[in-house]
Amino acid sequence: MTDPNSFLSTSGVFYPSSTLGPTVLKSSVMELMSRFSAILIVVVIGIAAIFFFARQQPVKNPPPKLSKMTAMPMELDLSTTRPSSFKKFIVSVTSSLTPIAINKIHSWEIRVKTPDGRPVNDATITINGGMPMHQHGMPTAPRVTKNLGQGRYLLEGMKFSMTGWWELIVQIDAGSFQDNVTFNLMLR
Repeated sequence: MTDPNSFLSTSGVFYPSSTLGPTVLKSSVMELMSRFSAILIVVVIGIAAIFFFARQQPVKNPPPKLSKMTAMPMELDLSTTRPSSFKKFIVSVTSSLTPIAINKIHSWEIRVKTPDGRPVNDATITINGGMPMHQHGMPTAPRVTKNLGQGRYLLEGMKFSMTGWWELIVQIDAGSFQDNVTFNLMLR
């Protein structure tokens, strides 16, 4: 009786190992090495393709930074409705506090429209800002917490720690359109 473990295969045909000569064993080893090399080449090409295409993904614009100014501009635009940097949106901001109080957490409403006046719904809005002359950011991390509909968004966690010139940078991501707008605030 032959041991079931003494059979070898070449190309799907099984032979008892005792009947195989050196030529058959050599061709089996060569076939295995050839298959392994082909698989290895496919894996290397696949990994290279993944890295190549991963680097080709579009990178979203980084959030704008605070102005680097040591002196306040002579004519500071304090408007609360402005076009975004690349004119993709018209943005308005309104504080829940009038006048804005120092060291008090409060909310704002942000309105986003297209240049022709249609509300921009379901946008992702992020906030940055600070005092350009002091080179520091916001004392809190304000964020949009609710989509109010009709292009309106609730911004919560706003706080200003001192009087002076502040910038409020609103970054808007509305799917295929991204843009930002900077509002100047003068707190007294």
